[in-house]
Amino acid sequence: MATEQGPLNNLLPEIYPIIAAYLPLYATPSTLLALGLANHHISEIALPLVYSRVILKNEEHALQVLQKLATDPSLGPLVRELHLMSHLSSETRIHDPPSDVIRRVSDLILKGSLPFIHTLGLHLGAGWYYPIQGFGRPGKEFWSQIKEKCPRLKALILDGFMDDPAEPWIEDSGLFHVPVCITLLNATKFLTYVCRVSPVSQFISLDIHSNLRLARNFSNTSSL
Repeated sequence: MATEQGPLNNLLPEIYPIIAAYLPLYATPSTLLALGLANHHISEIALPLVYSRVILKNEEHALQVLQKLATDPSLGPLVRELHLMSHLSSETRIHDPPSDVIRRVSDLILKGSLPFIHTLGLHLGAGWYYPIQGFGRPGKEFWSQIKEKCPRLKALILDGFMDDPAEPWIEDSGLFHVPVCITLLNATKFLTYVCRVSPVSQFISLDIHSNLRLARNFSNTSSL
């Protein structure tokens, strides 16, 4: 590590989360990890921020990090954004009991492990459309409790969630009753839906173009 001298050492610790919030999404993990190598003083401030914006782009890394969040209760409260991109492998699909990334995220949230998260992005790749097993379908309990368990949640980005024309489930799931900004990408029908704004809550606006850029950025994103 470098010496303790340098202009970054003169910054108040409260400034670092603000800097992290303005980093491009795809560059956040690598930039914060690089800051953590600057010196011991900056490391103590920057490394916890790595978990403030968790970006995972494949099933293997997602399962590893979600397991770490489940087993270390000190990490979940650090998370402010969780962006997850994953396919559904055949190994995970036949696992008994089911333990895919959607179920892992659901369990974390229902247990209250992510109390300060404000943005949740779930991007499903290949292999998820298995309606008989229910993969890729967060249950009604999840949607009914997500705002209670994550009171600061403002935005949901759901990509690749498929609705079965013969047995539609998205509308009946309770998803659209969650009082946050919701963006659905690549569903059976392309849909952007924004819930009614509560007078006691603040919501952020997510436009289609920014979310398409977000999805494309995942191809260049380094996982934790």
